[in-house]
Amino acid sequence: MGQNQTDNTEYFIKKRNYLCNKFDTLWSLFPDELDSSGKYNFKVAKYKSFLHNKSEYTDIDKINGFFLWLLKEVFGNSNNLSGNANENMIIITYIFSWLSYKLNQKTTNGITKLNDFYSNYIENVQEYNGSIEKNTKYKNYKEIIDGNKNFMDIDIKVMSKFYEVFKNLCKMYNELKKVNTNSNEYLEYVNNFASNYKALVNENFNDANDNSFRQVLSIALNDYNYIKDTLGVEYVKKQFPELTKEKTPTQVSTSNPKETRDDSSNKMPVSSSQTEESISQTKVSDSQTGVSDSEIDVSDSETTLFSSLTINKLIPIPLILVATLILLVSDSETTLFSSLTINKLIPIPLILVATLILLGIAYKVNNKSIKKYIQH
Repeated sequence: MGQNQTDNTEYFIKKRNYLCNKFDTLWSLFPDELDSSGKYNFKVAKYKSFLHNKSEYTDIDKINGFFLWLLKEVFGNSNNLSGNANENMIIITYIFSWLSYKLNQKTTNGITKLNDFYSNYIENVQEYNGSIEKNTKYKNYKEIIDGNKNFMDIDIKVMSKFYEVFKNLCKMYNELKKVNTNSNEYLEYVNNFASNYKALVNENFNDANDNSFRQVLSIALNDYNYIKDTLGVEYVKKQFPELTKEKTPTQVSTSNPKETRDDSSNKMPVSSSQTEESISQTKVSDSQTGVSDSEIDVSDSETTLFSSLTINKLIPIPLILVATLILLVSDSETTLFSSLTINKLIPIPLILVATLILLGIAYKVNNKSIKKYIQH
């Protein structure tokens, strides 16, 4: 079975969708977004119903009240509890991740790990230690939390990513019917899920948490693939990123010197005459630095070039003239006139002198070839 295929387990997002519905209610009471002034956006004072005997409520007190509300909504009814310990662990992970997300929104409170929150706002607070009326599995909410204290030592920035995973899964599942009318927004949920999922997969958790969190991520990936398989809009489905349970290695660009050499060796070999033509052209372009040196270099190069041509014993003068013009106009044009552009101005007589030198060399070499031909 491929990584992008769902397995045969029941899908948490489908079976426990009531959890998404509870969060929908929470978002209407206490939205995730801060208000325009950067403050927490408490729509109602429902937190007062869960934290008593306070004359004033700080932002952390209010968040604590909504956290307690969420616990009571989920665990206050035994019908919401699963006989599967892993499922309950996933539920608690998502609830803790919401708390981490809200605390991380304003770091001025000084809380960086849930341990800090636990010791000050849960451990000795009466509302967490009271009995749960309709729940026979747990005596109180503190017992639920204490059973998962291994989460308390995780940085709230990391825990917040689990909330993004859960929230976007809820959006993806509950808005399956809206994909056709709002595909761009739907794909934002998909990409946000993928981004946070990848970050968590590559996270290095401590030994106490690694197994638990890997289970949560495995279930989340299973839900993701289930939603993808259920989706009926093909062009949206094709844009779902492929995700795996394995860590993604850092992509490092490795340039192998041997491969570079091999690549260069596979190129078409250049003939000696082509090489010498290139050298000749390059040195002509540098003629402005010294005419006499250029004459010597060009003379040597041209002698070699035209000597190879005299294998046929006779080269007509017009052909030499054409070759000379080709040298001047073709490749030399790029190099020479690029040089002209850089230096802004090169006297025309200098160009004529270079041309005459080339013609003279060509004539001399060809004349020698004719004499040799006659002598033989």
